[in-house]
Amino acid sequence: MIKKKWKSSDLFIHALVNKIIRVSLYTKFRQMTKYVAISLVAILLAACNSSKNPHSSSGQEEDLSAKELLQGIWLDDETESPLMRIEGDTIYYPH
Repeated sequence: MIKKKWKSSDLFIHALVNKIIRVSLYTKFRQMTKYVAISLVAILLAACNSSKNPHSSSGQEEDLSAKELLQGIWLDDETESPLMRIEGDTIYYPH
């Protein structure tokens, strides 16, 4: 194996290039980190500032006649076993 002797100017250039590459990679990493952080904050703010409230009424009125038709015990057509019982807004399932 032949070892190459480095001149001092070659070593300086090599060290300088390595330094430039490290600084360049570091700045790219910092930029990417900054963009990711800004994106996450924007997504978080958009999610938190949503004007929709899942517990608020959606403007639709309750259909009382349909609700009354659903009340009672529901049976399976084939086995005649009870599937559920509906009372008001509550559905009860058998154990």
